Amino acid sequence: YTSETKYLTWISCYTQRVFVFEGSKGNWKLIKTFLVSTGDNDTPTPIGTYRTEYHVNQWNYDEFYVNKITVFHGGHAFHSILYKYNGSIYNDRVGVSLSHGCIRMLPNDVNYIYNLPLHTRVVVY
Repeated sequence: YTSETKYLTWISCYTQRVFVFEGSKGNWKLIKTFLVSTGDNDTPTPIGTYRTEYHVNQWNYDEFYVNKITVFHGGHAFHSILYKYNGSIYNDRVGVSLSHGCIRMLPNDVNYIYNLPLHTRVVVY
């Protein structure tokens, strides 16, 4: 794979993990692995090759919000666990398919992804 940055991310829907590599085409070195939640059977994460496009600080829903959003395909993105509006945790489950297609991540993990350069290659498989 190639990437417009020195980073490459792989999202494994099978293992519920994100792998971050550093380097360049033909010379990628694994530097981080994160446990995540990808889309469930009714709303799967789209398989394919994308790139990170832009950041959003927060998405608001009726009972919760997510933050540290890095969009990589339409409305699909890396984002935080779910928080209540009082700041407490609404749902912090990761490691199983349960999202609506996004990549749900724990706070420190999503901060890492959020700080990677935009236009980083994202491979979903």
